[in-house]
Amino acid sequence: MYTLIFCHANDGVAHALYDALFQKKERKLRLVTDAALSFASWLHEADSNGVFFTRIRLHDGFIIEPGMIGALVNRIAYFPMPHFIEQTDRQYAEMEMVALYTSFLYSIKDKVIDGMPVRHINTSDNTLYYYAHAVKAGIDVLDNQFTSSPRWQHPKKMTALVPEKKENLLWHKKSPSLVWENKPVLYYEPFSTLVKVEVVADQFFYGDKMVNAKKAGRVSIKFSGQFQQKIKSFSKLTGRTVYELTMALAGSKYKLYAVNTRPLLLSAAAIEAFAALIIKKIKN
Repeated sequence: MYTLIFCHANDGVAHALYDALFQKKERKLRLVTDAALSFASWLHEADSNGVFFTRIRLHDGFIIEPGMIGALVNRIAYFPMPHFIEQTDRQYAEMEMVALYTSFLYSIKDKVIDGMPVRHINTSDNTLYYYAHAVKAGIDVLDNQFTSSPRWQHPKKMTALVPEKKENLLWHKKSPSLVWENKPVLYYEPFSTLVKVEVVADQFFYGDKMVNAKKAGRVSIKFSGQFQQKIKSFSKLTGRTVYELTMALAGSKYKLYAVNTRPLLLSAAAIEAFAALIIKKIKN
């Protein structure tokens, strides 16, 4: 059974992951770029029971079929299609390629780590989409307020997206539906320090060190003791396994500022955990 890593050519995490797996004596290993998949020969069909079968023949003759896949790591976010000169043709081809690729990943979803967003590819770049799921998971997010006009001053009181608060009449008074001209603005509450937290399944890393539940309140940045459980819930809601959180210090509390679903770099400790996760998946 092969471990496949589908990625963009400049993806540092994919190359580091490949090296880590190779050092662990994994030899049935293949790194495939988005360009290789774009120029490959595809067969993707469904039988009378709605079960899909896919065969991908790469330019070097290597054939990818579901039965030979032990694990597939998806690091691809989009498909540039240089086959077409006209922009409209190219954009249409990119959407078609994304649809084909998404259908393929979904047909082998039990083997895939971090597939494509099912709704639309741009969902992965939507900050407010991840804010909403963070709130459901119990993770504090930066207070923010949206206005369609930059003529508005910085709000003194902003609507807090925290799980303890519920929508009520007061909430709607503080969050009017503003329909103004000019450019839209998304205000955040003031914050100071920004820190990166790397997540690999149910583990999270800060400063190249794994933080466990017992030590979560004693690291140099203080997370709540339930942060690990909230991360698990967030991962389940978003369907992500490996990603990066940017946490902002607002007052005395760290809150979610941004989510990067495909960071180009991860710490050595996170890469090791990523490799171990894949090996465990293959054995299971």
